[in-house]
Amino acid sequence: MKKLVIAISLLLLIAGCTQTGSNTTHCNEMNISEAIMIAENSECSNKGVIITDDYFCNEITGTWWIGFNASEPVEGCNPACVVNIKDKTASVNWRCTGLTTN
Repeated sequence: MKKLVIAISLLLLIAGCTQTGSNTTHCNEMNISEAIMIAENSECSNKGVIITDDYFCNEITGTWWIGFNASEPVEGCNPACVVNIKDKTASVNWRCTGLTTN
């Protein structure tokens, strides 16, 4: 049994991880300029300042994550303005750790 588990583990390691069923690259569907424009016309701009030189695109979720400084910071949180490429909406993701300091 132990050898079988090792063999399967090695097979998975050698095969690697590949995405199947999708040839679409979501990040090619919207450039950062368009994402920033959507962010600036969303709740993000009402809740803080968008940092236009701090961003990345998540291919898996089809979202642009844009840096964001909240007007009212929340302790333990590192917010970002997240722009959905498919529906062209944006919202604040607070990215809170849940840790508290005493």
